[in-house]
Order: sequence, then structure tokens, then C-alpha cells
Amino acid sequence: MVIMLWTRCWTCSLPLETEIVFKGHQLISIVNRNELTPLQLDSIKHILLYWPTLSASDLDVCLSIRKSYSMPVTLICQRLNPEDASVLTLHDIEIIENNVSVSLQRIQPAEAIEPEPNVSQALSRSGTERSIQLMHSTRTVKVGNKEVELSRREFGLLKFMFERSGKIIDREELIHSIWDGAAADSNVYITIQKLRQKIEENPQYPKYIVTKKGGGYMLYNQ
Repeated sequence: MVIMLWTRCWTCSLPLETEIVFKGHQLISIVNRNELTPLQLDSIKHILLYWPTLSASDLDVCLSIRKSYSMPVTLICQRLNPEDASVLTLHDIEIIENNVSVSLQRIQPAEAIEPEPNVSQALSRSGTERSIQLMHSTRTVKVGNKEVELSRREFGLLKFMFERSGKIIDREELIHSIWDGAAADSNVYITIQKLRQKIEENPQYPKYIVTKKGGGYMLYNQ
């Protein structure tokens, strides 16, 4: 895995660089965005921004990077304004504060994109017992042996996806059906994240509510 590290403190980021290389990853270190070549960009799988502080202009750069590149972006910052943190989170930029040596297990995309299932996988799913059960009377969901209470919005969104299991549902459809058209993409993203926290064993690697290429979500109810 090729990881790009944009650092503003070579001494401070040295433990992180050592950890990345020790774990067998290839590291590209830069101090300026212009140092990157098109060939390097094609190989990069994750962008790490090691910036001790974050100014207003830095926030704009973060959002520009998120808009320009499809790979996951993680910001490592010692001091962060709560409002800036909210903006970054809504744009799928993971934030790690007050850490020098960061476990690479955390350096993963906020929403893992699962490859399209082949025909044999789809057929095997259709013949198995469903692992997600909705309890309308108590507004809860049962996943395996675990039963979790949901908010009205969470239950409504999960029910909508449950009835369309195995089909890609784009954000516009969710906004129109669940929020009556009066919401933004961020509302969908936040509700999906809350659901994942409640029903997924590992929310960073969801196996039930997955993000699909091109935008949208699919519920796998195996």
C-alpha cells in the first residue's frame, strides 16, 4: 500500500514514518503539494496530512484535497477548532488528534466501498436466512443475537433500505423519501454513520450498509 505523508514537522512525524515503513507500506513524503507527480498520484492509496495546527486556509486546502482525490484522507492535528472538525468529518476526512505514532489500523476510509458481488454470490445470499430483523412495534432492529433501539429517522431509513435489500439507493432517493426532499447529503451521511455504529460489528468495514461506487448505498441482508 502506498501512503502519501504531507508533513510540516519532519522531526515530529518521524515516529509515524517509521511505523508506516515498518509495517511494509511504501511511503511518499512531501512538504508541498506541487512535489507530487501524476505517476505518484496514480499509485497512492491513502493521504496523511500531518499538520500540528490548522488555519482557515489549511481548512480550504483539506477540502480541496478531498474534492480532487478519491483516496481516503486523514488529518493528524494537535489543535483543532470543533467547528472545523465538523466540516472535515462531513467531507469524509478522518481526524486524529494529539497522536504522533498512529496505528495503521485506523488509517482506513470512513466509508469502505465494497466491490460488486458476482452472480454466484448473489444467488447464495438469496437462499440464506436474513440476519437483520426489524421490530416495528418497538422500533428496534435485531442483528444476530443483538437487539438495538433506533430513533424514528434511523428506523425509517433502515426500513426503506431493508425493503430494497440488494439494490443500490442513491442519496437523492433517500433525501426525497425519508426527509421529504428537505435535507442535504450530510443528513444522509450522518444517519448512515449512526446506523453503522449501532448494527455493524466494525463500522469502518461495514458488511450490512455498504457504500457503492458512483454514490449511494446498498443493504446486504444475508
